[in-house]
Amino acid sequence: MPFESASAILNVSPAPVFPCGDFRVFATHFPAGLADPRTRGTCSSDPIHVQSTRRAKRGSLVAVVANKGQTNRSRLEFRTSEKLMPIPLRIYITPFADRGVVEPGQWSSDTAKKALDVVNTIWSKAKIAFVISDCLMEKPLDMAKSARSNDQRLLGVLASRHDPDNAIHIYIVNSIENLSAGGSSYPNSEPEPASFVQWYGNDHANGRAWAHELGHLMSLDHVEIDYSNEKQAAQRVKNLMTKGLSAGSDLTGQQIDAAKGSKLIKRFGG
Repeated sequence: MPFESASAILNVSPAPVFPCGDFRVFATHFPAGLADPRTRGTCSSDPIHVQSTRRAKRGSLVAVVANKGQTNRSRLEFRTSEKLMPIPLRIYITPFADRGVVEPGQWSSDTAKKALDVVNTIWSKAKIAFVISDCLMEKPLDMAKSARSNDQRLLGVLASRHDPDNAIHIYIVNSIENLSAGGSSYPNSEPEPASFVQWYGNDHANGRAWAHELGHLMSLDHVEIDYSNEKQAAQRVKNLMTKGLSAGSDLTGQQIDAAKGSKLIKRFGG
């Protein structure tokens, strides 16, 4: 459904956003074996004044966040013979409401970071690292529970809240009844790189669903399984892009090549 139509039906207006948790800008989340030179600050309405922290080890990322008065952006420096490709994410923690009653939130800045650790462990196979440029707490989305299980409609409503910019927009939402997928994405980032991911209750499941949706943004399709072919099924059920509530995280060489050659990756210098 087009953004305008979905917004009109549900009377959705652009949502204000607020810094969430104890950070505003950070670059972290690296697979086991890579250094985690964390830069953090105290949440405030002003840009955080953070300069580079401890010395980076081989293969790590150093984030430098500009002082107030300078250009407000993070500069990413890699010191490795096999550079990871940094892809910026803007995270919107979006609670639900139903007829004005706000539902308790399930996501937090901390659970988002833990899920992204899982995401980057999976996508490290492709030498891609997703970094959070902002994590923002949104005004609750007042939407009937019965309407949320239409994943494409929900994605359109969420995406209509913010104009596209220089980052991937990820909306993390509470668990959704009767939705058999981890979330939804615009295939190959058309018309924009945006996804939503629902809460699954633990870091691994949250991260695996998130990694799957990012795969769609990087042009990957679902992997179909013919369960009558036991050998094929045993291999494909472990794949990240298997359709449904799979726990798989494997990527084939062909999938890695396709992701690295996607429009989204090329946009960020791949």
